[in-house]
Amino acid sequence: MAENDVADRMDADAEDGRSERARPLSPANERPVEYRTGTRKCLNCSSMFESEWSGERICKKCKGSSTWRSGRA
Repeated sequence: MAENDVADRMDADAEDGRSERARPLSPANERPVEYRTGTRKCLNCSSMFESEWSGERICKKCKGSSTWRSGRA
């Protein structure tokens, strides 16, 4: 997909009143990526937690820590 095509599609979405960042598109088929929840192992502390979407890999406890928020984790 050409860069201009993406910009044109985002402009059209904005004109329709839809959020430009509503859901990411899969590059292969331009359909919304499904968010898969599930039990995952935190990459920071190794505890198991329920993720809210497929890319969430850090638990809420770790994300709430001062170390994580300072960018040192």
